Amino acid sequence: MDWKGRWDAFDTFAQDVTRENRVPGVMIGANLEGAKLYRNGFGYRDIDARLALTDDTMMGTGSVTKSVTAVAIMLLQEESKLSVHDPVVTYLPEFRTPDRLHTGQITIHHFMTHTSGLPPLPLEYLSAKWGIPTDFTAEDHPIHKIPKADRKPLNTYGELMELIGTLDYQLLGPPGTEFSYSNEAYSLLGAIIERVSGQPYDVFVTKRILQPVGMDSSTFRVADIKHRPDVTTVYHRRGNGSEGELYADPQWEESTVGMANGYLYSTVSDMLKFAEIFRTGGMVGNERILSEESVAQMTACHVTCDLDTFYGYGLEITPDYYGTRLVEHGGSCKGVSAHLAILPERGITAVGLANIVGAPTSRLIHALLNDVQGRAVDSDHCPAYETHQVTEETMQQYIGRYHSDEGADLRVELDGDTLTLEVRGFVCRLRPIADDYFLADVLGRRLNLGFVRNDMGHVVRARFGFRQFHKVK
Repeated sequence: MDWKGRWDAFDTFAQDVTRENRVPGVMIGANLEGAKLYRNGFGYRDIDARLALTDDTMMGTGSVTKSVTAVAIMLLQEESKLSVHDPVVTYLPEFRTPDRLHTGQITIHHFMTHTSGLPPLPLEYLSAKWGIPTDFTAEDHPIHKIPKADRKPLNTYGELMELIGTLDYQLLGPPGTEFSYSNEAYSLLGAIIERVSGQPYDVFVTKRILQPVGMDSSTFRVADIKHRPDVTTVYHRRGNGSEGELYADPQWEESTVGMANGYLYSTVSDMLKFAEIFRTGGMVGNERILSEESVAQMTACHVTCDLDTFYGYGLEITPDYYGTRLVEHGGSCKGVSAHLAILPERGITAVGLANIVGAPTSRLIHALLNDVQGRAVDSDHCPAYETHQVTEETMQQYIGRYHSDEGADLRVELDGDTLTLEVRGFVCRLRPIADDYFLADVLGRRLNLGFVRNDMGHVVRARFGFRQFHKVK
């Protein structure tokens, strides 16, 4: 098929979205059957110097790293060095939670699918070096969940496990029963990889994945980035939302103990090579990286993470995305917004990397997938849910503040006969679409908000953004 000259609609859309969201720079790339299909950068890797982005510009990938970590686990399983159904304590005997009974039942599979029962925890503030500047003096900051004596940087897996075992929290439920995104679980998968392989996490992944795939510009070490000729500037904002003051930050964010959950630095070109693993069933060129069985296990719909989306191993799965299967994952941290997407049956892979947190990379990638397949770029795959009827008595049960120890808050209120959601200063109206489920339009993205009830039928938590939030008021 001749694609020449057919990208005007997407380019215009991407330019508009980038400008409206004040994104310093985003690089987008796509391949068809492993061959170059689309490359374009919007904005700059350095605004002041007006340096353009390329598919070889070094940028962060955030939680897209989790799919790399999952591949590493599958490699060790193929070598019979572990099974994903082994208890975590088999390899991390010092791992503890406040629930001693269920701790021993948590498996590697539970870590990989975010179903260990671990709630969102405030430990990223201690494990990430040179992270987003944060006011720890605020009374409700999640850092205060950690005793003062323990508020020191986490540099080892042992220190991370010690805090996980001593913090005051409850598991969301028995292992395998509740989905809630856990960075700590993926950090500890890095510890398992290290202990089983006998090599540091980044050394094992580099030797067994990055080098065989040909990801020569990818690294986990910030020190490796600085001598590269084509590296993005890291940008951040003071204040909330896209209207905050934009500034260049001299420090990349990195983490020793959190390396496996979100700290791979790479390029669009390299990440498109990595995406071939999931397009082809384990092959990159003539090199077999994983068996077809392992790829099938990674991309299986192990647990529901949203109404129409499932989680595999380090990957999100939408079984019916305009009649085909979508495999994807996003990522964000300071100076990073990333999105990886694969349509295996259509032979399409796509990657977007931006140099600021909060950039709409997933929206841009989905728009590109629309264009590649002949749909309007702004088509929305979200199902046309019928409005569900909810009584005022039931709506009263949802009202309140919901809190995550990662630092996010949700507030649900009743405005006349309609529920509203406030998140990060943005307020939107909620549309009921099922029992205890609502649709929210947040900054142009349609997201699901669900509520969790206890055995007494009382609303105790909310599900939003793949996390569970405890109801506190």
